[in-house]
Amino acid sequence: MGVSRARRKEKNWFGGPVSYSNELIIDGEISPDDWEEMLLELRNTFKEPGAVTTRENTYEWTIQSAAVKAQVTARTDEGKTKINVFWAEPTAPTPFYIPTIIGTIISLPISFEALGLSAFPGLLVVLATMLTMVMLGRFGVSSYTERKARNLDQMMTAIELIGVKGQRPSTSRSKPLTAEKAAPKRIPLDGTEDAEEAERSPIRNQNRA
Repeated sequence: MGVSRARRKEKNWFGGPVSYSNELIIDGEISPDDWEEMLLELRNTFKEPGAVTTRENTYEWTIQSAAVKAQVTARTDEGKTKINVFWAEPTAPTPFYIPTIIGTIISLPISFEALGLSAFPGLLVVLATMLTMVMLGRFGVSSYTERKARNLDQMMTAIELIGVKGQRPSTSRSKPLTAEKAAPKRIPLDGTEDAEEAERSPIRNQNRA
């Protein structure tokens, strides 16, 4: 029995990544019933029914839309199950950075007209406002992606438990057990018992006498 996991994670300048990739390897091959149980966990996490395909030793669940892409694949081979999880939401940063543009535009008339600042001080105020909004946007994206990654990590743990609980060795490696059959009792052709059997049965000998 054994489970190995690998996850690649790296931060970028705008607070991402807005994607998630993880791999899980389980000793033992999952059954169709295990996969159905995993589907319940996937749909509960992503809040989408998704599309399910099954072919030979591969199970697949996918979501494909303009905003979100997600795919979970489970492959059974040589007594192991490899599960790959991928999620991407390219448009996730948009709501967090729209206020940056709006805030910068609003700061222009405030800096140069309402505050009566000259060109250079007014420009500094605009840049400071824009930088503050960018930092807030980055913090928002980072918080969102971290929360999503934690949810997906929890989902992976649940899938792992389902796979380990229902794991079974590959049928190609298992050898059927053969029960030994007792040798049939030898019956003499003339209908009489063997001498050895007669000696072991004193009661029968007395009855014959």
